[in-house]
Amino acid sequence: MEPERPHLSVVCVAYERTNCPQVIVGAFLNQRDTSWAMAVVHDGPASEAWWDAARRSIPAGEKRVKFSATETRAHDWGHALRAAALAGPPLKGQYVLITNDDNWYAPFFLDEMYGAAKASEFPTLVYCDML
Repeated sequence: MEPERPHLSVVCVAYERTNCPQVIVGAFLNQRDTSWAMAVVHDGPASEAWWDAARRSIPAGEKRVKFSATETRAHDWGHALRAAALAGPPLKGQYVLITNDDNWYAPFFLDEMYGAAKASEFPTLVYCDML
C-alpha cells in the first residue's frame, strides 16, 4: 500500500552493483516505520544484470520503490543525480533521505531519525554518521 504522503522520500543513487538493490530495498522494507517512498536512480544506462537485480529486489505488489536510469553517465559519484532529485519534480515526503545503494539501515533507523527531527521545533537537517 502506497501512503498518500509518506514521512520520508528516499533518493538513492546506484551504479552497476548487482548485489546492492536487494540490500538497500530490503533495509527499507524491514523498517518498523513503513511510511516511505524510494526512488533508486542508476547513473547512466544500466546493464540487464542490474535491471534483473532491481526487479528481484521488489516483492510482488510493492509500490513504494521505483527504479530508473539516466540516459548518460554523470561520472560524479551521484552528485548530479541527487541534485536533480532535489530540484524536482517535488518529492512527496515530509523528510528526504539521500543515500547510496550500498548502504544498509537497521530496522529502527527511521524511528531514530524521526525522533531526532521531532526533538527540534523546526528541523532543517538531521545528520547521521553511523558505522
